[in-house]
Amino acid sequence: MNIIVTAGRAGSSFLASQLNLHPSVACLNETHYLPLLLDAFGDGSAKPADFLQIIADTNFHNGSNILESNFPFLGISSADWTEWQSRLKANNKALTVAGFQSLLEQFICEKTGADVVVDKTPCYGAHLEALEEQLGDIRVIILSRDALPSIKSMLKHPGFLLKVRKGVNTWTDVIRHHEVKEEDMSTTLRPGEEEAMAKLWAWRTTEPIRQAKQANIRYRNLFYEDMQKAPKEFFEVVESFFELERSSGWVSRSAEQVKPSNHPKTALPQEAHSISNLISVQSAIRKMFGKRRASDKDSLGHVLTIPEVIEARSLLGYPR
Repeated sequence: MNIIVTAGRAGSSFLASQLNLHPSVACLNETHYLPLLLDAFGDGSAKPADFLQIIADTNFHNGSNILESNFPFLGISSADWTEWQSRLKANNKALTVAGFQSLLEQFICEKTGADVVVDKTPCYGAHLEALEEQLGDIRVIILSRDALPSIKSMLKHPGFLLKVRKGVNTWTDVIRHHEVKEEDMSTTLRPGEEEAMAKLWAWRTTEPIRQAKQANIRYRNLFYEDMQKAPKEFFEVVESFFELERSSGWVSRSAEQVKPSNHPKTALPQEAHSISNLISVQSAIRKMFGKRRASDKDSLGHVLTIPEVIEARSLLGYPR
């Protein structure tokens, strides 16, 4: 299984959209159902109808289904989905979660002509150990972005504000434990939410790396800053990591779609320098932290002093 995870607001949706243009790939977006299936069945087996019912009953706040909302942009019709479910139930008395996922990916490949399914669900970063244990042989791209621009963007996003207000780290935990009300999704900031969001960014940044190392999962930590500074090399790495059939046209077209960032230049982590080598660390540090006038300082700059944020930035290799 191929997965893309992130703390959030690091370009994963853009990466998923580009992967769906690759001739070998069908990329799912925000599925969230796998931890729910593992909660229900673990390493046991169940009737296919039981798997399908959990998925059918699980929707986003806007009412769209977590899995079926992917089908229109993949070119999979409602009739295709209905027919497959019937075949699945007729041909299988019982399945494990791994068996169900394998058959689902075969169906998606069959209908899209893809060779590989990739699932871009950022919250799966909190469940990598369980996914590796039950599904086995997963490959994960962890997409990271530096703290300040990420946190600023997260503070404008109702889904992340909802997580902070419910005291959870993932949408999966919202689905598991909470009823969502309209006021929970308000983008008007409340006291303490800047600091809480910074800590959420730090946890979601470090937890996938911790779990990937603990479970000996094949993973690659890539950086938003690399995608901005050296997009061609970035997409070549993605293609190589997921072992996709080489498509020079896809790499070039994807690179051309990258829009320059409007945020101040940030020194890249050490791993990112191995790809691009396009900016000077010393110069970037001076620009970001040493030479700016007081009036230029970001109003959220204080979040960089939060211990969890310092630790997460250090783990990623961002300069202090």
